[in-house]
Amino acid sequence: LSHSNEYLKMFSLASLVLLFLMAVVCVLTTRKPPVVFAFSERGLVLQSSAIPKPEDQIREGVKTYLDYRYKWTPKDVQIKLAAAESFINSSSVEKYRVAMAAISRFAIEKQVEQRVFANQITIDIESKTALITGDRITVAQALRAATPLQLTLKFDSGPRTRENPWGLYITQEKEGQ
Repeated sequence: LSHSNEYLKMFSLASLVLLFLMAVVCVLTTRKPPVVFAFSERGLVLQSSAIPKPEDQIREGVKTYLDYRYKWTPKDVQIKLAAAESFINSSSVEKYRVAMAAISRFAIEKQVEQRVFANQITIDIESKTALITGDRITVAQALRAATPLQLTLKFDSGPRTRENPWGLYITQEKEGQ
């Protein structure tokens, strides 16, 4: 009986030491940051980078808006202008729809195609404006016309959606000087 008692004491002491070691290992492993491997759709390892500047995010949102709003053909003008609607402030959506209905009707009836190439996009966060300079090419009945583009967009931030992941909403659009 005393031999059995001695055996139980040693087993309890060994269990206590093992429990203590496991607690130390548990604390050490939970203090380390997790190891996350990010892969691209091709299986390449993605490198971590710094948080992007707000100007860069706004610039990418403006480029996407320009692609939807100003680059279209008679076949896809309605689809592109409807996609650009996700960048319009909710208080201005009705005005936008009325203006874009006239543009899409004109583009379809006259077979007009438009492309815009932005040379420079200047972002001013304090005044919430984006100044875009570049070239606009309009093709109407096989005639091409290139005109300079100077566009000022006033923007605001809002909720990020699948269609507008930047949360960039255009409140006012002004062409020319």
